[in-house]
Amino acid sequence: MIEKLMELPLLQILLGGVFVILGLKIVREIIIPILMAVVVGIITYFSLIKLGVI
Repeated sequence: MIEKLMELPLLQILLGGVFVILGLKIVREIIIPILMAVVVGIITYFSLIKLGVI
């Protein structure tokens, strides 16, 4: 009985760790490129305004 109780938190921690790693991978591969594109777009937009193109 005690052994089973000891195993459960470990499983939850391991599963949590896996989900955190997967989440970080998704963030790094999807959200960061989008943020980079947005930042580049904003910089380009304002530099074009300064140059008087827009």
